[in-house]
Amino acid sequence: MLKIVARSLTGQKVRVFLTMLTLGVGVMVFVSLSALLQGLEFSVYHTFEGFSTQRDILLVEGTVELPVPVQAVSGCTVEERTLPARPVLIKHVDFIQFERLSSISLVEGSYPAAGNECIVEYFFSEKEGITLGATLFEYTVVGIFFHQKGFYTHVISPLPGTGYVLTEIKVDPEQYNEIASQIPSAIPARELSYFFSKGTVNLYETLRQMLGIVVAILVLSVFLSMNTAVLERKWEIGVLRALGAKKSFILRLFLYESVIISFLAAGIGIALGIIFSNSLTVFFSEIQQVKGIQPVITATLLVEAVAGPLLIGVLGGILPAYRASRMDIAECLVM
Repeated sequence: MLKIVARSLTGQKVRVFLTMLTLGVGVMVFVSLSALLQGLEFSVYHTFEGFSTQRDILLVEGTVELPVPVQAVSGCTVEERTLPARPVLIKHVDFIQFERLSSISLVEGSYPAAGNECIVEYFFSEKEGITLGATLFEYTVVGIFFHQKGFYTHVISPLPGTGYVLTEIKVDPEQYNEIASQIPSAIPARELSYFFSKGTVNLYETLRQMLGIVVAILVLSVFLSMNTAVLERKWEIGVLRALGAKKSFILRLFLYESVIISFLAAGIGIALGIIFSNSLTVFFSEIQQVKGIQPVITATLLVEAVAGPLLIGVLGGILPAYRASRMDIAECLVM
């Protein structure tokens, strides 16, 4: 049977190539986007992990001493602002808590002792040529720090205790709605602005919906390809049946062809996806000005990238294969 399958595939090079191309591009898009999203999620979680643990984000307006009596764990209170002179992100933090962060290491100088002093991120200082003692806007640079992921943070100064305060909260995803409903009563006149994990889930849901459409298109592509193969090989099917081939043999013959095409397309798509994911990550990092993101290729992702096309091959090839196995011998041999 394998010889017949190989002869059929090599004899229909254009059809096989177009089918593999369609499936391969689909796998490439799936692998590259999934690797980027997993890398971005890992980078963000790793950044927030430095502030204690993985937690969701709640943006409230108030002071440093504002109590938040909801289910939470202690971390580091952060205030952000951007100076109008140039696009530089300023983070104001409580340095008593900040010095305990595992993902931050001071490579030069010291932590700020006054409100008009700051420390700058290593890569930012190298890029801008900033050294200790330099005046950066209204701040004096007294230290340079290194962040393991370099995610967004460029300049850090002591927390003044006013403005917008970023409170990081760890919650069980199963209790998301319950905890979110506690916030208006716990913090009057405040509203929930953004939950990071919820946003991530929504992002993945959007991606899954898009991939669902792609899968439907790929199944249709395989179906049309295999259906064309059945029509083109009616005479061959008739000869095989006349020589004693059973209907189950014809069914397996076309299913094998579909699965082999899908498997080869998966291999090509994974290879291209891994290559393209690096370029996509670099492009995303430059657009968003985010450093330290690396595409993450997991074993689960590779299994999905292989199993998906194989399942598509079976779904797209089962009906044409069944139709081929049920063809009348006399009808097939009529030229």
